[in-house]
Amino acid sequence: TDERARARTTSLNEDLGAVRYVFSDKTGTLTANDMNLRQLCVGGKNYGRMGFKLEDFIGAGAPADGADSGEPEDVVSAAENGNGNERYGAAGAPRARRPSDIARTVPRGREAAVAARRAFDPALDVSSPDAAGALTCLALCQTILVTRDEDTGGVSYQGSSPDEVALVCAAARLGFAYVDRSATALTMCVDGGKNVTYETEVVLEFSSERRRMAVLVKENDTADSHVTLYIKGADSAIMPRLRAPRNMREREVLAETERLLEEYSLEGLRTLVLARREIPLADFREWEARYASASQLTEGRREAMEALAEEVEQHLELLGATAIEDRLQDRVPETLGKLRDAGVHVWVITGDKQQTAINIARSAGLFTGDPRDILKLNARSDEELAEVMRDVEMSVFKSSEGSAASQPNGARARRRALTAGDYLLPWRWFRSRKEAPGAQTLEPPSARNMRVFASPDSIYKHQAEMASAQLVVDGGTLDLILDDVTLEARLPSLAQRC
Repeated sequence: TDERARARTTSLNEDLGAVRYVFSDKTGTLTANDMNLRQLCVGGKNYGRMGFKLEDFIGAGAPADGADSGEPEDVVSAAENGNGNERYGAAGAPRARRPSDIARTVPRGREAAVAARRAFDPALDVSSPDAAGALTCLALCQTILVTRDEDTGGVSYQGSSPDEVALVCAAARLGFAYVDRSATALTMCVDGGKNVTYETEVVLEFSSERRRMAVLVKENDTADSHVTLYIKGADSAIMPRLRAPRNMREREVLAETERLLEEYSLEGLRTLVLARREIPLADFREWEARYASASQLTEGRREAMEALAEEVEQHLELLGATAIEDRLQDRVPETLGKLRDAGVHVWVITGDKQQTAINIARSAGLFTGDPRDILKLNARSDEELAEVMRDVEMSVFKSSEGSAASQPNGARARRRALTAGDYLLPWRWFRSRKEAPGAQTLEPPSARNMRVFASPDSIYKHQAEMASAQLVVDGGTLDLILDDVTLEARLPSLAQRC
């Protein structure tokens, strides 16, 4: 209806005032779920730059299928991300909304693809095996639905994952268009020419534990005696599974790709690594038989299939990496700033690389101040965790005390807080007063009178003072914490000061 929400109760502000903690995801909440490829790494070389928008360039690109219709064609017809945000066409007019999560239409044809590849900085040469392999991986390693757009001649991609839609669209714009899917095959069209069909042998689906997805395919109408595995995923999931570099060039490509991944994360971009593996057909058939048997087990089925997936996803050949931008929703920094000023603690969960998460937190206003003051709770063993946890706790408590000490009027204005039931009491009730001659120690108030000394306003003031630390916890470390009863109990106390 395009109508704003209206408050219909006068007690809403008071209810909101009772909120002390906000837990949020990032994608689609802080960000707009509006994802587009910004940079691409192939053969250890970067293509594209921050601020470059491939989808905008193609908005005034060539007609579909290379036919000269005399009219420019929109690439992205519409995208509805579930938050009410709508994409606009090249002419600036809003297009019709689609009912799916994400729906985009891209042009087909050699002219549009060549123009897109030239738009990169530098131009992308798909005649190289590395570039062709990377774009083929993007076109085939996915779970997107595809339909032909009868009006424009383009293809429309629909899927629940905005990352996948963005990558499949990018591959299509660059000339490697996924155009059809059946129960047993995927079809790709290169530069608007002849369609190439691949038999889909096995799909190893993405999961939050695996952090990667793979598809094993065999090209039809060829005498190839091998099956190709294409895989994409987080660098932490792909890099350890790469084969050892066989020569100096492969070592240089690997090092440069790792450097670019770090550079992308510093820019706040979402990254994925692309790889492949060619498996002799006889070896694949033997593995496939074992995988089919595992899928029919009544007990231990999941573990057996995961072990076989782990077995085949080894000795990978690096193809490249992608960097996707997901822009922030409007007024996110202002909103988080007001929550912080009100003494509300905000925690955000995300599946991004840690450095990507930190940079997005800074651009969103979740983290402020010197980035060197951000505390990282990272550990890979129980012994390391105990030491890191102790160091972080000391830093957090020191930060909280320093925040209070920086207030006006020096020692007399210094405030610290002690949790007592549901109330925070000013530290001055628990220390000797030395500001005036003859001052005496004040006894702490009884529990009966706690409300007198700790109004809600003062509670939030103390919270705002204490919440000066900025903490990042990675997923592996959080698993270790939640497996230890003692550390699990310490985490909330630490989190209350961040």
